[in-house]
This record gives sequence, structure tokens and C-alpha cells, in this order.
Amino acid sequence: MASIKLVLHEKVYSDNTQAVMLRLIYDTINGRQFKRKLVCRVEPKYWNPKDKRIRKTHPNYIALNNRLSDEFNKAEGRLLELQHRGLPISAEAVFEEQKDPTGLLAHSRAYSERLEGNGTYHTVNKYRSHANRLSDYLGGKDVAMDEVNEEWILKFSRWLREQGAKSDNTLHRRMAYVKTIFNDARRRGLTNADPFRFLEFKKATVRKPKLTAAQIQTLEELPLTGKMAWARDTFLLQFYLYGSRISDVLLLRPENVCTGPEWRIEYVSFKTADVISVRLSLNAIELVRKYYDPGNYYLMPWLKFIPPNGAIRGVHEPRLVEDIEAKTASVNKLLKKIASQAEIPVNLTTHIARHTFATLADQKVSDKRLLSKALGHSKFSTTEVYLAELRQNDVNDAMDAVFIY
Repeated sequence: MASIKLVLHEKVYSDNTQAVMLRLIYDTINGRQFKRKLVCRVEPKYWNPKDKRIRKTHPNYIALNNRLSDEFNKAEGRLLELQHRGLPISAEAVFEEQKDPTGLLAHSRAYSERLEGNGTYHTVNKYRSHANRLSDYLGGKDVAMDEVNEEWILKFSRWLREQGAKSDNTLHRRMAYVKTIFNDARRRGLTNADPFRFLEFKKATVRKPKLTAAQIQTLEELPLTGKMAWARDTFLLQFYLYGSRISDVLLLRPENVCTGPEWRIEYVSFKTADVISVRLSLNAIELVRKYYDPGNYYLMPWLKFIPPNGAIRGVHEPRLVEDIEAKTASVNKLLKKIASQAEIPVNLTTHIARHTFATLADQKVSDKRLLSKALGHSKFSTTEVYLAELRQNDVNDAMDAVFIY
């Protein structure tokens, strides 16, 4: 005989929370066994013992109750399957026991797994290096999130500095990742720890380089062949497509080009899933004509991986993301050589095409909300910050003249 139910464990933690656990009771040849598995932690006032649910007075009661239901249903389903097949019952088989979910490393891995399950592969890749540095610091061993306090975070930040994180922005990104893990764990009721409550790792303002209209013309007129020409034209196509992201330009297909009386490129943004439609200028049309071939899978000749059935989401997305990142690195490497050859004193990268478009458009477009739409920002506030950073560079350049005699 075996049964499973949700219970509130009697142990009270230092933050006044108690563990909501799955309790498995089953008979063995050695007698009756009791096993538990942690699901979340809440203050006892939020626990409804009759309904076995989190009360609505808890700020995250919906998410927590969904988690309770999911964990209970999975465990009950495995228990019924074992009973139906006449297999031995154990906590390991019913709970599929894993490492304590309240461990910092364990939860960071679970967080990445959920992102991957939701198809957010780009973010998973971005977070991978942060997770690796955290694991290096811990020596592969985990630490309970409840044990991580302000002092722990400061020690971790000093270690990161010693290991080469000299840039304030690198440290900011590392700490933002850890903060994200804690925010997610608190929402799920796994911890009440908030080691960043009185800590702030500021992001330094970085000069956003961009090209002038004259430098864009210099690039257009530069005699280039082979992959050097591909890289230059990829950059220019980003610029002409309203500062398009490099991922979108690499993924363009001939079918995205409308060659009617009014040439356009229409596509779905890889990052935001927004539908983008750009009317091409004469220079852009000339550029697209160079590469337009209905017989090719991609418009620009960079990517090698072709997802089955053309599906860029799903199981093949990680491989596609890997190809995009590798080719972006190749384009950036060539752009540095091109800038040197064109005598353009800028560390040229694909993202500078976006800065350049935004700067030139800011000078000519009075309605900034239209510019926000062109840049593909979901919030106008993002555009305001973006433009403010670009404008500040111009202010600095102009004010330099004050100190030159």
C-alpha cells in the first residue's frame, strides 16, 4: 500500500518559513517507509491545510500553486505507473530525486533547463559563461541559497575581479545573472534570501561608436572581393534595413524579398518574433540584387545549417544559434580589416550598423516613436535610453573642443 500527499513540514527556518513537501508513505519488507521531497517554502500563515494549497494572500500564490499541482501530479502519476506494472516502489522512482533545488547551482541549472524548454536558446547560451564562472568559484560544489548573503556576494565579486573581470560591465553582467537566479527562486518559494537588497553593481557608460554618412559612402565605394565584400555588404544591409540585427540579416531568404514595383524585404525577427517590413532605398535595391538568387536557401552566403522544413524554432534551434554566432564572429573579424583598409578609425562590428542607423535617423526623424518601431524596440523607453546614450557621445565630442587651445 502506498500514498502520496502534500504536507507542511514542522521545521521552522530562520526566515520564519516552513517547507511544503510531498510525503510518500509505502510498505517494504522492512516496514512502513516515509519519504519527503521539498516543493517550496512559505510562511505558515499562507498554507491552507484543508485544501493543501497556498492561500490567495500570498503575492505569488498562482505560481506556487501551479508548482504544487505539477509536482503532485507527476509524483502521483509515477506512483500509479509503478503500481500498475507491479514494480517496486521507492522514493527515487516516485520523486526522481535530484539535488536539493534550493542550491544555487542546482537552481541555476533548473532555470537554464526551463529557458531551453521554452525555446529561449539565445539566452541560455548567453548565461552559460556566467553559470560556468559560478561553478568555478564553488569548485563544483553547491551552496544553499539561504546561506548566500551580502558578504558572500562581495567575496564572489572580488574573486571575479582577480580572475580577470576588470570591466565594470563584465562584473555587472555576472552579478545580474546571479540576481536573476535569486529572483526566480524567491518567486517559486524556494528561498527568501535577497543578498542584493543593499548591493548594486553599476553598469558603466560605454561609448557607442557609429559611422557618419560620409563613412557609409566610403564603405560602399571600397573595392572589395570575396568574403571581405560579403562582410561589408552584410553590414550595409543591416544599416539599410533600419539597423537590423545581424541574426535577422543572416537568416534572410530570397523569399523575404518582394521584387514588385516597390522593392521590400519582409521577415519575422529572430529575437522578438515581430513582423518587419522595410521599403528598400535605391542603394539597398542595388545591394540586394547582388545576392538575390531564388535557387539559394539564404540571401547572404554565410550560414551553412539549413533546418529541416525551414523551422527555425524547436529542436534544431540550438544548432542554428551556434551557426549564427560563429558567422557573426567571422563577419566582425573581417569588418575590422575593412575599417583599417577604409581608414575608418572605428572598431567596426555588426552592431555599429544599428548605432549608425539610429544616429542618422535621430537627426532626421522628428517622431521618435516611428524610430522606436523601426529599431524593433518593444518599449519606447528603451529607445529613449538608446538615443540618449548615442547623443551623449556627440555632446562629449563637441565639448572636447572647449579644452583645445
